[in-house]
Amino acid sequence: MRTPTTRTTSNSSPTVEPLAVKTKVAWHMLGCSNAHGYELINRSELESYMDGRIRKVVVASIHRYIERKLAAAKKETGPARTTKATAVRMAKRQARKALEDGAATTTASTSPRA
Repeated sequence: MRTPTTRTTSNSSPTVEPLAVKTKVAWHMLGCSNAHGYELINRSELESYMDGRIRKVVVASIHRYIERKLAAAKKETGPARTTKATAVRMAKRQARKALEDGAATTTASTSPRA
């Protein structure tokens, strides 16, 4: 489990990183919408609790979520859709070039010579 870290500001007074934050702050940290944030809580990807009437999200669970997402991104071998799209695009380009070359040869052979 993570322990709270301290940071020193320019005036040498240490600040303590919070253990839990309000949902609005958590969504800002993650860069996600309110709806997506609550989906993460419902899927148990983020830990949260009620502090009176205010829901708080555990900061360590935000860090773990990001670590899981980064690990999953590293495991991906590559963008298969992009590779497939590139192959299709290259095939179309070759077909277009073949048509252009064929049309150029046809016009060159049918043009009148002086």
